[in-house]
Amino acid sequence: MSAPTQSQTPPQPPVGYTGMDDVLIPTPAVPVTIQSEMYPLDVVSSGGVDDDVETTTMVYITSESFIAPTSTQDLAERWITRHSDQKSKFHLLSHTAVESRAIPTVLDEKGKVFSPPYTLIFESHGAVDYPWDGLTKYYDKDRYRQMFYFLPVSANQIVTARVVREVKYFEGFPQFESQYEHFLATLKRDVATPQSTFKGSIPRTRRFYTAYFSFEIFLREADGGNQWLINKTSSQRSDVWHTQDGDVTINMGIVSGYDFDPVSENHKLKEDAKALVKKLPALVKSMGEKEFKSKLTYIETPFGTQSIYGHTDDGGLETEVVLEGAYKTGKKFRVYIKDKSTAVSALLPQLYAWLAQFRVLQ
Repeated sequence: MSAPTQSQTPPQPPVGYTGMDDVLIPTPAVPVTIQSEMYPLDVVSSGGVDDDVETTTMVYITSESFIAPTSTQDLAERWITRHSDQKSKFHLLSHTAVESRAIPTVLDEKGKVFSPPYTLIFESHGAVDYPWDGLTKYYDKDRYRQMFYFLPVSANQIVTARVVREVKYFEGFPQFESQYEHFLATLKRDVATPQSTFKGSIPRTRRFYTAYFSFEIFLREADGGNQWLINKTSSQRSDVWHTQDGDVTINMGIVSGYDFDPVSENHKLKEDAKALVKKLPALVKSMGEKEFKSKLTYIETPFGTQSIYGHTDDGGLETEVVLEGAYKTGKKFRVYIKDKSTAVSALLPQLYAWLAQFRVLQ
């Protein structure tokens, strides 16, 4: 087990940041492609005659990079085709391009509008593409309305704001409609900076950042209702760094919604990482393997003003890097890399310097 990894020289200030919830991710010194993002938000709205609770509404904020130029209308048509299944009893309510001062259109090489903001609304039996559903699932007794807002970033990048909600909640549950309208009204192209704040413009709201946009979501009320909760394990982002030694994919995630103390949680992460590096080779051999071919190295390196812990696993042609650190009460940041060993090994010093430049919005 090696000594803790530390960046050797103070890193130069980054040229800029992108946002991921309340974390500021520094722009690396190499060209980067933000390949995808995924932010699922559970919504709980209390209301109705019996003060019932709506628990099945989800809001998904995603961005995707396309190899070929793709318009918002093309992406909407793909969703329509995908959901036009006989079992779903698909019903298209509306789909149209819209004007938006906050969301600029994308122009083609001739200066004409290539991709304006676009909306899509349909109903179907069952909700398709929940993150935890590996397959398409339909539930005949439950009818859902799905509302999309496709937001162009470039000819090859589209952000999607998508709401999945049971149709029955559109009658007698007025809270979500006003919350959703506020969400759309605050959704804007936004570059996160160290001066950014996640304070909302009205009480019980907070601002949430992605790589391209920011918006406001609602917080818990005293009775536990009217809240948008970041999904505990599914906030994800994937970047591709284009280095001189080859492309390397950097996967990042935020674990949220717990109540652990960051000091005690980081102590646990540190001890777990040390134990893995120290004990895994013997454990593998005890299970009948003649030798442990991987080379494990313990990592402890600065993560902003704190530290992040984990290991590298050099298995030959590919090297795996796993890092995790708690940066707030109930919140952890995770980095995962598994790519060509030559490229990853050359990248490690730059990776550690990059992690030291992270900032957390307070």
